[in-house]
Amino acid sequence: MTMFALRFLRSERGIGMVGAMLALGMLAVVALIAAGLAVNEHRSSFNDYVHDASLLAADSGGEAAIAWLRMNDRPPVIEDATTLRVKQTSLNAMLAANEQNFDYAVRMRPNPSNPALPLMMPRPGYDTERFMDFVYDVDANGHAAVEGQSNITIIVNKLNRIGN
Repeated sequence: MTMFALRFLRSERGIGMVGAMLALGMLAVVALIAAGLAVNEHRSSFNDYVHDASLLAADSGGEAAIAWLRMNDRPPVIEDATTLRVKQTSLNAMLAANEQNFDYAVRMRPNPSNPALPLMMPRPGYDTERFMDFVYDVDANGHAAVEGQSNITIIVNKLNRIGN
């Protein structure tokens, strides 16, 4: 070998290390991006789970309110005349381990012509002296985990006995 060739080889001794460092750096950047995507996907799926759980809990509250209304043969007593609220209760019908619960409020829907009175309508085929259709608003709230909350509102018609 000539003297020129030996000098050229000596000047390129660290090129392999520089290439390896660049490759490791690029792999580290790709790994950080992949880890960030995985964390964001985990957060997103957890938020979806919490939303679904709270919505199901709110639906359970609505179903509990409807079941409570179905058990009553007569219209319930109005507890608050300004809002026509008839029943408000908190039930934890689901397991506490699920961190889900619900509550509901039942109000008689006000009559549009006189908001101080509940909305009652005759049902075809029934004696209007003894039976009337009452309209209720059910507001159900579902709670899941620490921050999950969902609210649903249901309008319920219930035939109730008003006379003897």
